Amino acid sequence: SSSDISLKPLNYEQKDEKVAFSGGEFQLNADRDGKAISLSGEAQSGRIDAVNEYNQKVQLTFNNLKTDGSSTLASFGERVGNQKLSLEKMTISVEGKELALLEGMEISGKSDLVNDGKTINSQLDYSLNSLKVQNQDLGSGKLTLKVGQIDGEAWHQFSQQYNAQTQALLAQPEIANNPELYQEKVTEAFFSALPLLLKGDPVITIAPLSWKNSQGESALNLSLFLKDPATTKEAPQTLAQEVDRSVKSLDAKLTIPVDMATELMTQVAKLEGYQEDQAKKLAKQQVEGASAMGQMFRLTTLQDNTITTSLQYTNGQITLNGQKMPLEDFVG
Repeated sequence: SSSDISLKPLNYEQKDEKVAFSGGEFQLNADRDGKAISLSGEAQSGRIDAVNEYNQKVQLTFNNLKTDGSSTLASFGERVGNQKLSLEKMTISVEGKELALLEGMEISGKSDLVNDGKTINSQLDYSLNSLKVQNQDLGSGKLTLKVGQIDGEAWHQFSQQYNAQTQALLAQPEIANNPELYQEKVTEAFFSALPLLLKGDPVITIAPLSWKNSQGESALNLSLFLKDPATTKEAPQTLAQEVDRSVKSLDAKLTIPVDMATELMTQVAKLEGYQEDQAKKLAKQQVEGASAMGQMFRLTTLQDNTITTSLQYTNGQITLNGQKMPLEDFVG
């Protein structure tokens, strides 16, 4: 069945709070059993006015929000599919002055079934075309995160346990009414259920997490191969044995062009009130100092005017920028 959903314009006002919404047009499609669902549509604009903890007037606006996605119910009781959300522009203003402008945001996620529908491969892509803070151009960013080989039944068990624990927290007023304590307990619930997800020996890759400006692009690439700790019967005697229960291998590399970092720190210094010449001088000192310190402690190398760190781990051995050492020595 197909349903056209029209959200009417909204104008709400109470004391210092205002919400204005242009309305939107959406289309929902679902099969007879509700197993296959798709939703697409868009909203032109919205605005929220409020007062922050410092008694300052804050305004958030957005333009051209679009969404498009579909999902099906897998045999293990969880939904898989794809979802895309894009936003043309979002502004944040304080006391009438534009604090931040974000343009060209897009988030897309997808999950596919493999191995006869028993395993999930998922991917999340995020991109931001432009970030300006107080009219200073800080650049653009992107992230591609993949999590593969997730056991479907284990995912369902994780989801059920995590949801049950977080719902139980909401039933406790002393926790539910304390945002910091609630967040702490939610995090605990997440990590207590997390070992369930290691059943299928999942693989996590980040390729890349990057930030780019007019002078270059910094990037982090990482791959982490995990394993089910339940398959190891012996009790760990060392730190390496403890890590090896859950980690097969890690490979990570971070590259930061010096010119790119200097440009970014120049913009940050200008936000702090420094003039152009002072900001450039300060940024150069900061980046050179950080690079020198990284080399002194052998955490980074400098080659072709690029600060680099590479880290590999497998079987209790760390390789940092080409130098091998036991995990205990690295931590110590």
